[in-house]
Amino acid sequence: MQEKIIELIFTLAEVYCTFDPFLIADHENIEYQYADIGEIKGQYIPNVVDKSIILLNQTLEYSNERYTVMAHELGHALLHPDLSSYYSFGKYQKSKVENEANFFSVHLMYEFCCEELSCPPTSIYELQTRYGISEDLLEHTFK
Repeated sequence: MQEKIIELIFTLAEVYCTFDPFLIADHENIEYQYADIGEIKGQYIPNVVDKSIILLNQTLEYSNERYTVMAHELGHALLHPDLSSYYSFGKYQKSKVENEANFFSVHLMYEFCCEELSCPPTSIYELQTRYGISEDLLEHTFK
């Protein structure tokens, strides 16, 4: 499945000329908005009045982490379009669906970083600083 996820990421970038998760969501007609959703960082809600919606915690609006959370929820929207889900990454979330969304998110953010810098990041942990990706998520994805 990981190969298919990587293929999807590059197909999206080829079609939309970006790895930016917000721009990809716009092109895919997936609405997103910031809201007070408690402790949850993000939530994907499929098919609300003929449109899917991604809710992002309002505390993320000016945070670099918004990109990672958006990418994670976008992963759900594209990989698991009929499943409602929410993002609150922790060490013990290891379901197949969450792992796939996490993989999508980290790899999309890596490519987005390359796009923004016009070269690969100096280290994988540069992604932590640029996009608020947790060390646990990075280690889990790149083990």
